[in-house]
Amino acid sequence: MISDPESKSIAILLVEDNPADVRLTQEALKEGHVLHTLHTVKDGIEAMAFLRRERPFEGAPCPDLIFLDLNLPRKDGREVLREIKSDEKLRRIPVVILTTSKAEDDILKTYSDHANCFITKPVDLDHFIDVIKTIKQFWMNIVTLPSQFMNEKERAVPDITPAPRERPEEKMKDQLNTDMIMTEPESGAPSILLIEDSPADERLIRIMVAEIWGDGIVLRHASRLSEGVILIEAEKSDVILLDLGLPDSLGLESVERFCGIAPEIPVIVLTGLDDEMTGNEAVRKGAQDYLVKSQFDGRALKKAVKYAIERKRWDRTREKLIRELQDALNKIKVLKGLVPICACCKNIRNDKGFWERIESYIKTHSDVEFTHSICPNCEKKYYSELSEDQI
Repeated sequence: MISDPESKSIAILLVEDNPADVRLTQEALKEGHVLHTLHTVKDGIEAMAFLRRERPFEGAPCPDLIFLDLNLPRKDGREVLREIKSDEKLRRIPVVILTTSKAEDDILKTYSDHANCFITKPVDLDHFIDVIKTIKQFWMNIVTLPSQFMNEKERAVPDITPAPRERPEEKMKDQLNTDMIMTEPESGAPSILLIEDSPADERLIRIMVAEIWGDGIVLRHASRLSEGVILIEAEKSDVILLDLGLPDSLGLESVERFCGIAPEIPVIVLTGLDDEMTGNEAVRKGAQDYLVKSQFDGRALKKAVKYAIERKRWDRTREKLIRELQDALNKIKVLKGLVPICACCKNIRNDKGFWERIESYIKTHSDVEFTHSICPNCEKKYYSELSEDQI
């Protein structure tokens, strides 16, 4: 919450299930300099529980404005809108439909259900900020909100039995999880190369990265694959975040090219397509993981980066062990197959076509060492006189 005694701050309820869109809205409100308290719920059932101050939202304030997405899990945004506008205590709260839908049927039906306005969310952050500024100008500077005329009793939180107190160990666990995400030491921050041509997506990822790793993070950016190649050749990174739709390289071609250029660096693919087949194919081409742009937040990004680095490290270790094993196997000399040998002198023709003594050939192709002696037959044949004298 941004507080200013001389300015008007409003309570906004955002009903949105997409973490990336929640982040987009938060940043747009922040950069639009909107004095606000933002409350977020992720589905229609939670939205109605918040508005009716039902468990676990007994202490929830009455919002001045509602941002409502239409496509929600458990309870659809259209149904939520109808419930709000049919409730005597809630119907006066302005509802702004903030959705990606451009369908004429959605627009007409939501207005029929008494939505106060319908806004299609731009995917570009700068345009989205402009939209939020427009909302701010209209709803906070021009329009008089009905909440301004609510009496203290209507605005007050109802006097009901409070929710069970959080156990200390649970609070400590939550705090520990938060600290792990928000305050990881600089020494643990990876170096990241982001190859992304969308300024809005780059901006959001920078925000996520800064919140996760803080000032210790090294994030370099390229808007083209060719620029990324130059950067990675100049200085290696721990991980690469690679968009599939670049001006100079499209689709899985980007993965193949970059994995060929820097095979030792883990690649995480960023795609705007919620297509499991594309993601799996990217992994087969050499990527360590893939993330759908509209469906991940800071926690998911941190986990993907961590696991990608670990998997690549294990891959390199495995490849090293395989090479060492292959080298060891190559050193094991085993004689197999047909060996050309002279029937008279017993010389052997080697791989280069030259004839050599049998002991030299065997010594070259095995780990055998020879000790020379004379067998009884040869002794009688070549050294018969010596044999008779000894007898």
